[in-house]
Amino acid sequence: MAYDLTTEAIAHFIGSFDQVVEEARWRISYDPFKGDGPEFTDPGNLHTVTLNVSAPYQLNGFDPGIDYDIDLPPLPDRFVPISVYLKPDFMPNNHTPFAFELDNPAQLPQSASFAEAPVVFIPPPPSSIATVIVQSNWLSDSDTLMGLDGGTFVSPVAQDLALGWLASVADTLGGPTMPGPPANGNTIKDTAYDAKDAVADFKAAAAAEAGIYTLTDEQWGGTHVNGTLVEGDDVPTLKDALPELPEPNDGVGPAHEVVLGGNTVVNEAYIDLAMADAPVIAAMGNSLSVSSISQVNILSDHDTINGAVQSAGATSNVMMNISTALTLAANSGTDYTEDQHSDGDPTFPSFASVVRLDGDLVNVNYLRQDNHVVDNDIVSKEFGASETFIQTGGNLVLNAATLAQMTYSYDLIVVGGDIINVSMINQINVLLDDDFITYPQDADWTISSGENVLWNQAAIQSVGQDNYQDMPAMFKELGNSLASGSDSVSGEIRSLEQFEGRDSINVLYIEGDLISVQLVYQINVVGDSDQIWQGGPHMEGGGTDASVTAGSNTLANLAVISEFGFDSDIYVGGDTYSDALMHQAGLVVMDESELAGEGEGGLVNEAVAFLMDGTDQQTDDGATAQSGYVHEDALGNDPMGGMVA
Repeated sequence: MAYDLTTEAIAHFIGSFDQVVEEARWRISYDPFKGDGPEFTDPGNLHTVTLNVSAPYQLNGFDPGIDYDIDLPPLPDRFVPISVYLKPDFMPNNHTPFAFELDNPAQLPQSASFAEAPVVFIPPPPSSIATVIVQSNWLSDSDTLMGLDGGTFVSPVAQDLALGWLASVADTLGGPTMPGPPANGNTIKDTAYDAKDAVADFKAAAAAEAGIYTLTDEQWGGTHVNGTLVEGDDVPTLKDALPELPEPNDGVGPAHEVVLGGNTVVNEAYIDLAMADAPVIAAMGNSLSVSSISQVNILSDHDTINGAVQSAGATSNVMMNISTALTLAANSGTDYTEDQHSDGDPTFPSFASVVRLDGDLVNVNYLRQDNHVVDNDIVSKEFGASETFIQTGGNLVLNAATLAQMTYSYDLIVVGGDIINVSMINQINVLLDDDFITYPQDADWTISSGENVLWNQAAIQSVGQDNYQDMPAMFKELGNSLASGSDSVSGEIRSLEQFEGRDSINVLYIEGDLISVQLVYQINVVGDSDQIWQGGPHMEGGGTDASVTAGSNTLANLAVISEFGFDSDIYVGGDTYSDALMHQAGLVVMDESELAGEGEGGLVNEAVAFLMDGTDQQTDDGATAQSGYVHEDALGNDPMGGMVA
């Protein structure tokens, strides 16, 4: 029902008036009720209930419920830990690449056993292998423990600048530039020739402060330690050089111990390969063989202890470059047919089986291992207990890779293209260990800011000696015949002395190139610039002795390339090129180093010395020498000093 305007206004007014009246009535009723309410007392503390929760059941790991074992024959004796191959007196126990003894001869396939009745075993064509492995560790462990006001500390930006400068010095003193991994299968041969050009064109940098040793060709055989040829037990071992680090609760050593260094950074690579090989190889094209080992150690160990700059490169530091180049005769081993023909005329194979491989046969392994560690700690602490153990370092960073690659062997290999064999190892260690240490001289303190180990050890080893010769006419004819599609092998070739006593020979024909490229690149870059401000006037319990370990870092690169094959006669139809290079460089950055004066971003005179504010050294003419480290406010708009560009 609709009201007119007047009725509507009166109705709204009456409603509003009714609400006001009701509120007044409730107020009259509420006030007496509130005044007559009960008195409330303090309830006291809340009751607490202790709950004991127990979960005695431990979750087990994932169990797929598969119970399947494979009975594998034993591996050859040659597959042993890398430490064995690093020994200079390494000698193979076996005569052929695949010879090993089995407890049960029945484990050998029937076709591979040697019996009086001739059994023909024709191996299939070998497979190509290409491996690219990149392992990188990046660790930033810069700790700050402040218990005292230690004043002004060196800027982290300046520390990074100095570490980057040292890395650039290592690149300058390094050996031949290693090519990157092949972009695709068509560029593998180009990668091999890039390595060849890098080794052939290499010229060692001229640096009077650095110890640089470069050997080529015939000079590089054997084991060289920091440029010196050594043998047998005179070769140092990494195990004997490792520094000893304090351990908590070991019951020895001082009562108070601070460990800011003690980092262990390791790259380890082992490549063991046995490519398709034969006692006789004929290559219609060229032969290229290149081996190169480059090792560089760069160390800066300037320490400022209680305001006094210590001499750089303390004798407690160990820097080793150890390279081994070893080629051993494989020795064809036992002739299983010797007893059959020892009393009669020599016999030779009556037929040959030919296995064909279209295209190239390649074995390419590119392995790069990088470790970048920054452990620049700041500790400002006063000892106030009977015993103290503080550790801000002690990091372990590891890259490890092991490759074992094998294929079939043949009696004769004919290559329609080139034979290429390249083995290259580059190793670099860079350590910035410039420490600033302040401690009370009235107590019995032991300060260790050196004892760093920079260790490069590499070996290129080959079992099987190759004898390169010009190709005779019979092999040229064989190569042309196989290229045209024929599988016949002339009696002249089957009558070679290498095949005497055999019933048949297995021939592998490779239409393209036979390529082996082994590249190992290992880099350790570590910054361990520690700043310690220690106090201890309130040592309790009579424990007034203390120690600080700001060094004792270990940087190690270990690499081995081992190739197993036969003693081979290689007949080359084109050109034969062989080159070998061994480059070792070591540098301890000194105050007066010319290299330090060439650094960017203010790295002059003292490229890597920690100097606290107000302790700038004065030159003889009264001018203030510039510190190797600069504070952050002095770096301007380009704190990296152009190094990134």
